[in-house]
Amino acid sequence: MMRQEQTSRLNFNRRAATYAENAAVQLRAAKWLGAWIERGLPDSVRIWELGAGTGFFTRELVARGCRVLATDLAPEMVAHGRRACPQAEWAICDGWNLPENACDRLYSSSLLQWMPCPEKTLRAFHAALRPGGKMLHGFFVAPSLRELYSLVPAESLPLKWRTADAWLEAFRAAGFEVLRAGTSSEVVEYADAAQLLKTLRDSGTTDDSRRVPAGALRRVLREYADRFSRENGRVVATWRVLRVEALRI
Repeated sequence: MMRQEQTSRLNFNRRAATYAENAAVQLRAAKWLGAWIERGLPDSVRIWELGAGTGFFTRELVARGCRVLATDLAPEMVAHGRRACPQAEWAICDGWNLPENACDRLYSSSLLQWMPCPEKTLRAFHAALRPGGKMLHGFFVAPSLRELYSLVPAESLPLKWRTADAWLEAFRAAGFEVLRAGTSSEVVEYADAAQLLKTLRDSGTTDDSRRVPAGALRRVLREYADRFSRENGRVVATWRVLRVEALRI
């Protein structure tokens, strides 16, 4: 297993207990993505969800009558997800390394932004789908967290954002027809910059392996408050989600 995958698994294992209460943005993204779930699929259609976490999107799938195999790389996430949504089948699985011809539908919410190599992994997704298979994914794209990224060196943050257009081109290059796609943006308020950073940490968005030195952190907190506060004293952060439905061709 690659070091990045090991770090991700350990990080989300540590944050499994705090994820749900700190992932309001991810919950809204899952609900928004849920509007595009196919209804009335027969039980013979094999549905896999990748990066299911604690089951935000899994519940959307189950509510629409889907029989789903919900998977995650982090065992603690799978344990929490199984308790939150026992109607689904759960398994530990590395979403970047899937068996060929494994399923007819491949879904995920708030996962693909973690892809270390989108082109390679999307080709693996293509191989994992049976002929005529479809995918539905919702994930964060640029300019998510643009305020924070303007203040902190990129190497101190785990995610390298790509634009929606770059992602759609990657889907097409991997052998998919993009059936529909759309973005949704929101500006979210936090009590202060410290609360924003805590929320990111406790939802697994950032990890302890990329600590900012104490002096630099104090500067970031101060500058964030100076530049990105509203009149009520609360700070803001931008999030943008891309949802994509694609057909294997």
